[in-house]
Amino acid sequence: MNITMILDKMEKMAFHIGRWECNLLFVVRLLMVGLFPLFIALATELNHIQSLGSLFSFMGHNLHILLLDYFIVSVAFLLVSLLFKKTFISMAITGLLFYIISWVEYFKYDVSGTHFTITDLQMTSNATDIAKFANIHLTWYLVLTFLLLVGYVVAAYFFRLENKVRLKYRMLSFCATFAMVCVFFVTPTMAMGFFHLFDVEEPNTANVFMADKQFQETNLIPYFTQSAAEFLSTRVTRPQGYSQETVASMLVQNTSQDVSDVKPNVVMIMSESFADFRRLEQLDVDPTIYENFDRAREEGFGGTCVVPTFGGYTVRTEFELLTGMPVKSLNTPVAPQKLLKEDTDNSSIVSFYKDSGYKSYYIHPFSSSFYGRKNIYSTFGFDKMYFENDLTVEKTRYGANQYINDETLYNQIQKQLSETDEPCLIFTTTMQNHQPYSGNGTGDAEFSLYLDGIRESDRALGQFLEQLKESDEPTIVFFVGDHYPMFTHSNTTYQDAGIDYANSAEIYQQSYLVWSNYDADFSCLPDEEVSSFYLPYLLIDVADLPQTQLVSSMLEHMKTVPVYSPTADVQVDSDDFLDMLTYDRVFGQNFCSDAG
Repeated sequence: MNITMILDKMEKMAFHIGRWECNLLFVVRLLMVGLFPLFIALATELNHIQSLGSLFSFMGHNLHILLLDYFIVSVAFLLVSLLFKKTFISMAITGLLFYIISWVEYFKYDVSGTHFTITDLQMTSNATDIAKFANIHLTWYLVLTFLLLVGYVVAAYFFRLENKVRLKYRMLSFCATFAMVCVFFVTPTMAMGFFHLFDVEEPNTANVFMADKQFQETNLIPYFTQSAAEFLSTRVTRPQGYSQETVASMLVQNTSQDVSDVKPNVVMIMSESFADFRRLEQLDVDPTIYENFDRAREEGFGGTCVVPTFGGYTVRTEFELLTGMPVKSLNTPVAPQKLLKEDTDNSSIVSFYKDSGYKSYYIHPFSSSFYGRKNIYSTFGFDKMYFENDLTVEKTRYGANQYINDETLYNQIQKQLSETDEPCLIFTTTMQNHQPYSGNGTGDAEFSLYLDGIRESDRALGQFLEQLKESDEPTIVFFVGDHYPMFTHSNTTYQDAGIDYANSAEIYQQSYLVWSNYDADFSCLPDEEVSSFYLPYLLIDVADLPQTQLVSSMLEHMKTVPVYSPTADVQVDSDDFLDMLTYDRVFGQNFCSDAG
């Protein structure tokens, strides 16, 4: 065999080896791209499950959820990949997006027992507000998945993964894909139909216990995606026949009223996470914790209202108390106040009191940016608003979280009352008992820490009312908790009380009180439970102020539909009267407030 033949064979062998290496490299690249969504799906779910055994057990018994995870991540990865030529960049962006979602879910659920949804982004534009509630710490799984993501991205760079499609075709593909995704998210029937293919039920984010049940059945990626679809596709539609004439026809005609010459101060206190746990008899809570609350109810009036939230989203209850309209008519958004038009003076209860010669004040001893309160509530017509940095009394704080305590808040109220010659409307949202209930407490210890805070709130309330008894100014005090508290996921308080998604309506019922330091008439207050949005009108009735047609109409409607809430035990599918008036005040021309 001559040298030429040897060289010939070596050349052919090199060609085959080169082609084999080329084919192998192609297969590796294809596998890296194809397996990336699966890797991200598993890493994302592992970050919040924090157990490899539990992850594989769930996925092994729920392959349809794994397939759904893969599909959702693939679509996200495709969209990002169409924007960049270098695939390792697309992988880094997609991976970090899902890592952050899982990271937030893990810490939110760890602290509050509630799951992360896209609507949580409405809470604040200031990250430091959220950080005050968090208990951030790294776990081995969070570190492991992050290092694996970095390794995957580095490998993609090493193997030179690229999208070789020309830019203009990538942009056309991106626009087409993005448009399809947008149509999916804003079309409820399409979104529901898609999820039904994977045997995933429609979410119920208004009920925390039902939401948790659905999360456990689907895990993070489908739950988060479905909640985003629900949020983006949910709109409040204009009621059929909406007009000034229609609104006017719904309102009752005012008759002559015997109005008192006395214009009492009206103090509305919405107490953060204040709840009467004695209602849950299995817990055997010490009744002395609520001794001042009980005494005030005996001296005045004690009732029960149904609030539209549990464990968080305080502004749902705050919205109902400030506007007198149900969040159910708005499809129960996380931040209903953000739906209000910029000029919302007549859409709040403040306008009723201003027309009667009152000065009005809002006090909340926390950040002014949380839930956008300062920007939104400044349009309500309050004469003055006080947030954490605006208080003019000495600030004292309570507990490990160091929130401003209720005593400081009551001192600010007292000062405002003493410095104002006109009658006052003062609306306050307390902060002292906001989660987390820390001190490294879980289980019974965490619940005990919460009850310690409630005992302190009760003491401050009793002291405040005793001071008002010494005042010559007639004053009405309304007090209610915004919602029952939510504890960390390891806490068993509600399980011990026998509460789950099937009977959770019980913990949306809040005990409230109306008290006065003069001989006020409480006979108009109902013995049966009512929705919290009726309470502002009832207070106007107790204060014996002139009633507009809206006030009279709402009080009359309360007699036939006392509860209209997404959290109630007995559901009312829709109420034309309440839906029409809520639309009118929030989105429409506010005809009902202009009525006499």
